[in-house]
Amino acid sequence: MKYLIVLLAMLTGISLSQSPTGDASTKATCSAANTGTITTLTINCSAMSKERAEDMVRLMNRILSKQIDPKEVYKQLDQIQSSLVSIGDTLNPLAKASPSQMALINDSQRLALSCSNFVQNWNIDFTKSQQAALSALQPLQRGQPSAPIDWNEIIIQVDRKKADEYNKTIATKIQRAASQVLAELPQKEATQYRSVRLLQISAVKRMADYSEIVGGLTYIYDQYNDPDIVAKPNPVLLASLKSLRQECLKFQQDWQSEYNKTAGVGTQTQASVYSSPITLKNTFDTERSIEFEKAVEPELIVWRTKVLSRDPSLNSHIDYKNVSSALDAGRICMDVMNTGNGYRAKVIDDLHKGPNR
Repeated sequence: MKYLIVLLAMLTGISLSQSPTGDASTKATCSAANTGTITTLTINCSAMSKERAEDMVRLMNRILSKQIDPKEVYKQLDQIQSSLVSIGDTLNPLAKASPSQMALINDSQRLALSCSNFVQNWNIDFTKSQQAALSALQPLQRGQPSAPIDWNEIIIQVDRKKADEYNKTIATKIQRAASQVLAELPQKEATQYRSVRLLQISAVKRMADYSEIVGGLTYIYDQYNDPDIVAKPNPVLLASLKSLRQECLKFQQDWQSEYNKTAGVGTQTQASVYSSPITLKNTFDTERSIEFEKAVEPELIVWRTKVLSRDPSLNSHIDYKNVSSALDAGRICMDVMNTGNGYRAKVIDDLHKGPNR
C-alpha cells in the first residue's frame, strides 16, 4: 500500500517522505501507523491545492473500497510512462546518446559553421580588395599620362612566351596522363571527361586558356580519386596526376610572375594595379591558406579522426591538407557537414536498434 500511495502521489504531483521533515509548504508528507490489523495513513496536503487533495482522497477511497483494481492503476501508469518515453525519443532521438557521441555531433555543427565563416570572410576580403584595385586601375585604362605602357602588348608577349614554354615542358605530360585516365574510367565518366577542355593542349595561347587546362586536370583528378566512380584507382597514376597538378599550378604562378615583372617597367603603383585581379587572388589564397592551416585545419583533422575511428565508412577521401584556395576550403567545410550528419544518423540508428539487436 505504501508504494501505491507513492504512485498516486506521482499522479497528483505530490512529493512524499517517511517523516514530515523539510518545508511543509513545498512537501506533502505521509506517515503510517500500524495498530494490529489496521493501518492508519496520515497525509499532509499543504503542498497541493484543495481540489487536488480531494481528487486524491476520492481515488484512494475507490481503491480501498475495491471499486478500482489497484493493478489497473499500475497498468495505466506503465502505459503513461511508455508513451512519455516514446514521445521523448521522437522529439529528441539523441536523448540516450553518450556524452562522447554528443560531443562529436555538436562539434561537427560548430566546426562546419566556423569553417564556412572562414571561407566566407576569405571571399569577402578578396572581393573588397579587388574592387578597390579595379577602381584604381580605371584612370590608367583611360590613357592618362601616368600610364604610358602598352598593356595589351605586354600581355601578348608574355602569353606567347609562356605558351611556347608550356608546349615544350608540360603539354605532353598532360596528354599522356589524360589518355591513361580515359582508358581506366567507366564509359559514362569517360564521356564526361572528353567534354572537359583538357585534350586540346595545342590551343593554349594565353593564361585564360591554360587556366582551363588546370581546371580540367583538377576535375579529372577528383573523378579518378572518387571511390564511387573508380573502385581501385591505379596508385601510381593517381600519384602522377597529383604531382602533375602541382606542377601545373606552379607553372601558372610563374606565368603570373612574368606579367608582374614586365609590368614593373612602369611605376610600382602601376605594376601593382595592373596585375591586381590575379595577383590579389594569389596573395589572398596564400595568406588565407596559411591562416587555415593554423587556425582551422588541426581541429578539423582531430575531429574527423575521432569520427572515423568509430565508423571508417564515413571517410570521403577529401584531403584536409594542401588547401590552396577558397574552393579547397569550401569542399572541406561541406565534408565536415556531411560527415557530421552521417555520424549523427548512425548514432540514431544504433540507438533505435538497441544493445540486444
